[in-house]
Amino acid sequence: MWQPKSIEEFESAVTAGVLEERHDFDAKRQLPKSGKELAKDIAAMTTDGGCLVYGVGEDNNGQPRLLAPFQLANAAERIDQVAQHSISPHPRIDFIPLRCADDPALGYLVAMIPPSVLAPHQVTVGNDRRFYGRCDTGNRRLSEAEVERLYERRQRQHVDREELLAECIRASPIGQPTSGEQGFLQAFVQPAIRDDDLWDRAVASCGDERQLLDHLRSAVDSIPPRQWGMNLSKILNWRQRGADKWSLNTGSLVSDPSAIEPDDEIVADLSMDGRCFFFYGGAAVNNDRNNARRPIFTLYERGIRQSRAVPGPGGFLLQSWRAVGSNPRWNGGNGDSRRGFSALHGRHQHGGPTVRR
Repeated sequence: MWQPKSIEEFESAVTAGVLEERHDFDAKRQLPKSGKELAKDIAAMTTDGGCLVYGVGEDNNGQPRLLAPFQLANAAERIDQVAQHSISPHPRIDFIPLRCADDPALGYLVAMIPPSVLAPHQVTVGNDRRFYGRCDTGNRRLSEAEVERLYERRQRQHVDREELLAECIRASPIGQPTSGEQGFLQAFVQPAIRDDDLWDRAVASCGDERQLLDHLRSAVDSIPPRQWGMNLSKILNWRQRGADKWSLNTGSLVSDPSAIEPDDEIVADLSMDGRCFFFYGGAAVNNDRNNARRPIFTLYERGIRQSRAVPGPGGFLLQSWRAVGSNPRWNGGNGDSRRGFSALHGRHQHGGPTVRR
């Protein structure tokens, strides 16, 4: 999904004739006066994702080539209000306002609409009660068969989150922690809608696969190390595991991976469809003052649940997802994800699965 980085890039793309209407792109001179028509435009994009651009008119050939900046005040708010009150369920929309340098009140508005896990979205204003999709020439009504297919897709997305977490725990490279002595942290992030082309788009955007891996490396290196345990910054390179997975693993630092201490065991996997898995064997540390093991699960719970990087190995998961899975240039606009974590201390489990949209 195209996302302009600046107003200069946007205006150049329009005047150069790069943009054209297709199933995931529609340009309009201004917002429709009719709330019903605006709701149709939004709902139609939710099926496969796309963007609506306001402030671009058509030339004599019906192509979006004419710059027509308009008053931006309240434009995004109006679109959002229509989406919330005229579409069911209301979809997510991300806005990019592009303001003119000589008059910031004027500009262009890009509405990014990701493919929705809740599609189909029904237009409810004016007793319409219909479902819409896109073709290369505009909006169209979805057929009964298409609506049924989308409802089935929505149902498939409603997975058993406890089972996802159980699968993550079963993937432990060293079994289960010793009661009262060890603490393991295991976590996952995966796209809400699986995208088998995510890696290929990321590689193309970076230039080649090595540059993408360097980009991921930089994301992981931005996590400050703690004074305890191992950290991912000591692992020099991503290594390919199988046909569709890359991994950072502390076992790669030693000649005999089986001899590595559980506290120093870190496995960080990133699949080419955006799924991330993380294992850390040092989720409980030795306190020299009382020579006891104390759990530090609170730190990791905060790190997994919040959308920001935190110090320590627990920050890997969100940093990797933010570097690849949530990058709008690569994910087709679909930044929705499922996340879950488990902190095991002997036989006790802390935390649980979460879903973030």
